[in-house]
Amino acid sequence: MKRIVLFLFLAAAAILAACGASGQSSGSYQVVIIGGNEDLSGAFSDFAGSGGPVGELRYIADPEEARKEFSKYSFEEVPAIFIFETGGSEMKKLMLETNEVEEAQAFLEGKD
Repeated sequence: MKRIVLFLFLAAAAILAACGASGQSSGSYQVVIIGGNEDLSGAFSDFAGSGGPVGELRYIADPEEARKEFSKYSFEEVPAIFIFETGGSEMKKLMLETNEVEEAQAFLEGKD
């Protein structure tokens, strides 16, 4: 009898923990910075912290390398900043493409 009660308690605790984690929206964006100064990634580090909207922050120094990896998207000027909605997993939908750091930061500010 004790084993059954213990099993039910552990199962209920696991279900509650799983439900609580799925409601969190932190890390639902990926920011990709192409070219420009590597210090630009620091401009987004506050958004990538614990509970922030950015789950992954990438800096690609070489625009040609970025053109190969992101051939679906075109950019002329650097820095180019892409913000993708991820839903907590891999890139899904491009939400913002800009060359302005302030514009990208403003987009993310409302997403906390």
